[in-house]
Amino acid sequence: GQSNEKGKMFKALLLNKCQAEFESTSNNPKDQPNWNDLDEEEQEEADFLYRRRNVGTIAFIGELFKQGLLVVSVIHGCVVKLLKKEDGTLPAEEDLEVLCRLLTTCGKKIEEAPGSKDRVKFYFQIMGDLSQNKAISSRIRFMIDDVIAMRRDNWVSRMQEEGPKTIEQVHRDAKMKDIQKEKETRAILRSSANKSPTPKNTPDRRNAGGRKSPARDFDGGGWESQTKSRKKGG
Repeated sequence: GQSNEKGKMFKALLLNKCQAEFESTSNNPKDQPNWNDLDEEEQEEADFLYRRRNVGTIAFIGELFKQGLLVVSVIHGCVVKLLKKEDGTLPAEEDLEVLCRLLTTCGKKIEEAPGSKDRVKFYFQIMGDLSQNKAISSRIRFMIDDVIAMRRDNWVSRMQEEGPKTIEQVHRDAKMKDIQKEKETRAILRSSANKSPTPKNTPDRRNAGGRKSPARDFDGGGWESQTKSRKKGG
């Protein structure tokens, strides 16, 4: 009926929005014309907000996949785009951070999907090499190591294994959250005060040279829901 059609339309709009958010890098503060005019603290805060948004987007995409709203080929496309560079250069650290969040969110479901085991094994071979590469910051290398360890432990995170927290740990975590929240608030206020228009012709670093998105190579254009994929198959 009408409500069913509205549901389908909402799902399509949601998937299109997620795809656009994932594929767009035009909001990278480093591409803004006033980047070099910012002082070190302002650059750090702008970069923090950008990374937080990207990590949030990929976590949401991972949750959509876990709920059966995205086919696994879309997720493989995301992984390939984040991990592999055709020109042989290292992936951007922002991309590696997003990759780690995606695999933390839904890595187990990806690996359990039919035909995915060898692909996931290949991804982790590359990640193993990256975790030893000193050209990558120690923060990102530790992050990669954590995901590798999580897969080795059957996708159980170290935090889950640690069990209930002590009172001291709870207080320490609460203090860290307060510090993080204060930093986020400062960054948001500064960003609002200094917001500049996004340049119209900002180059997309992920698709430099006119390369197609690997996500498009996998699913033939737009992102598909699990339901739509099943209908095609049968």
